Amino acid sequence: MRLKDESRIQASEMKFIRSIVGKTRRDRIRNEEIRRSVDVEKLQDKIERSRLKWYGHMQRMNEERIPKNIFNQQIEGRRRRGRPRMRWRDMIERHTEKRRRPKEGHGRRIIPR
Repeated sequence: MRLKDESRIQASEMKFIRSIVGKTRRDRIRNEEIRRSVDVEKLQDKIERSRLKWYGHMQRMNEERIPKNIFNQQIEGRRRRGRPRMRWRDMIERHTEKRRRPKEGHGRRIIPR
């Protein structure tokens, strides 16, 4: 997901939360304060957590399962010119670095439940 997409998701999410609370942007209340008052987690954090859950599930799969084979396979050839698009693998690496957890846990959970 691009930063532009993340920004749009966050903006629309805050618009919904502000309408529920009854506050507008003219009230000049920071997003963090509104989230704290309603006790709502960022949607982006929920998305990251679900991706990491799926990654942990996939790492525990048998080697012959299709999703694990697709994730582990290396595609031959070159990528397009220009800035490379974010791959799912790159996104998982970014999320794990952000949370400072090991990528491969030998059966250990990446996200505490």
